[in-house]
Amino acid sequence: MLRRKIITDTLFLNAGSLVSQVLVFLQGLIVLKMLEPRTYGVWVAVNVVLRYGTLAQAGLENGMAIRLPYHRGRGDTARVELIAGTSFVLWTLIAAAAAAAVALFATFSNRFQGVERYGLFVVALLILLEQQLSFLTRWETAVHMNFRRPALMGVLRQSVTFAFVVPLTWKFGLRGLMTGVLAAWVVTWAVYLRRSNFAPRFAFSKDAATETFRNGFPLFVTAIGGTVIETIDRALVGSLLGAVALGYYGLTTLGGNALFGLLRQAGGALSPHIVAEMGRSRDDLRALDRFLRPPTIVFAYAGAALMSALMIGVPTLVRAYLPKYIPGIDAFYWYVPGFFFLGIILTANNILNLHLIATEQRRIAIFIQLAAIAVEAGGAVLLIRLGLGIAGVAMASTASYVFYGCFVLWWAARFVIPERRIRLAFFGAVALPFFYALAGAWIVSTASVAVAGNHVGRLLAAQVLFGILLWLPPMWLLNRRYAIAEVIGRKRRPAVVKA
Repeated sequence: MLRRKIITDTLFLNAGSLVSQVLVFLQGLIVLKMLEPRTYGVWVAVNVVLRYGTLAQAGLENGMAIRLPYHRGRGDTARVELIAGTSFVLWTLIAAAAAAAVALFATFSNRFQGVERYGLFVVALLILLEQQLSFLTRWETAVHMNFRRPALMGVLRQSVTFAFVVPLTWKFGLRGLMTGVLAAWVVTWAVYLRRSNFAPRFAFSKDAATETFRNGFPLFVTAIGGTVIETIDRALVGSLLGAVALGYYGLTTLGGNALFGLLRQAGGALSPHIVAEMGRSRDDLRALDRFLRPPTIVFAYAGAALMSALMIGVPTLVRAYLPKYIPGIDAFYWYVPGFFFLGIILTANNILNLHLIATEQRRIAIFIQLAAIAVEAGGAVLLIRLGLGIAGVAMASTASYVFYGCFVLWWAARFVIPERRIRLAFFGAVALPFFYALAGAWIVSTASVAVAGNHVGRLLAAQVLFGILLWLPPMWLLNRRYAIAEVIGRKRRPAVVKA
């Protein structure tokens, strides 16, 4: 049934993401240990460039995410095949053009030398590989609702990355790190292409291309805005404070990316179900209530638990094993809570975008993003001038995420939940775990020091024990409310998620 399908898809994808993010976290700690802050700052900058390279699909991914499950929901298989084949051709050509542009820039620009130039060539190749993998993932999830293969491929990629990166970084430093990442992507692409049930189709339909771009490009514009919101802080740190400060600031992404990566994967499992439901309900947003309230509340508790775990454990690990990155701890504390607010809008953002496309009000979403960018960039520059450094940048980023997340959630809820009383109760249920996590992180940290002192092993053990005790009651209540364990364990389920 639909309820079981949604929850099992989400949990399976999140289980794969959990394994991947654990490996990312461990790899990040090891790489930080091997590299000096300035060198790590260069790696952070290279990743910012690669983050923009993921946009080298010009809205095709967004269009496929909407139109493929929509036509699938209407039973139009021929249209699904036509859009997929056309998108594959265009997507490959655009990604190749973007990769060539980066390679030419690296070749002829005098601004970059040595390992920095090498990093740009690696980025060019990664753009091609990443876009091919993104297409295959979108095909599997949007057409076949298959989340297991993408989850397994994610685990494979990160496992191979870990196996390559650690020894190569130890032997060759930053150049080895870049080479290891590239090699892992090549291996994953080869395996994914062999395992996927998609056979490359070199068909082209102008009508299918127009439909895909028309629906996807507005979301692509907002994806650009989202990318700017997520990366402008690092760009400002690198340009205004230098590579060393960017290396310290990279500590924030170590925990934040792990937190948001888990939630983003879970949100990705819901997206095609939301679009398919729009097709079945003939664009009635009220039919999406079950996709907004229960998942958002579950994401809020999961995000809050992860946030508190990071705020409790990472500073202890840094002080004990990465003392040269201690200057980044204050920024880390300010930065990590912001990801909670990006996590709670993963389904709201999808619903809101669908509504804005249907009513041709897409520019409103762009205005919201511009306001969030202004808060982040303006606040960061101001706080840097006030002498707060990277901690000030982290404060501005979190303020921007709070503004953006709260506004998007409020706006989407207005269309999906007509009754004001129910909306307010929903907002309260989402906010509760955030404040619980902040208070709990402080209590656990204080109690752990009181019990274990400064002995690292005993302190980490106490933090784990107290953290489990902190989150057992709310997670038990959450499971009792939404019967997640029951849904997974039973063979037959009701078709509707409790609201």
